[in-house]
Amino acid sequence: MVRVGTHRETCVESSGSDGRQPLAFPLLKGQKALVTGANSGIGKATAIGLGRVGADVVVNYVSGRDAAEEVVREIEGFGVRAYAHEADVSQGAQVVDMVSRMVEEFGT
Repeated sequence: MVRVGTHRETCVESSGSDGRQPLAFPLLKGQKALVTGANSGIGKATAIGLGRVGADVVVNYVSGRDAAEEVVREIEGFGVRAYAHEADVSQGAQVVDMVSRMVEEFGT
């Protein structure tokens, strides 16, 4: 069993020894997340964790499309929506485009 704490200090348990199973009660169902640098490292772990608890996720990356698509497939395995979006967050116009697409894909 995997115990996942929330900000209210309540826990939801999920079976699965690898900790990669979706939760029986998705804490973030209906929520949307945009995670920068989500194709590796902390960003990847954050994006996967958000998908695992029910959020739809935009996997942002600057380079490494294959790695980003792999993260998307893993997130989709939890039964939520996800897609990869290439954008350099230091470029304002790219951020605006990324957020606009997120709203188009996932709503508000």
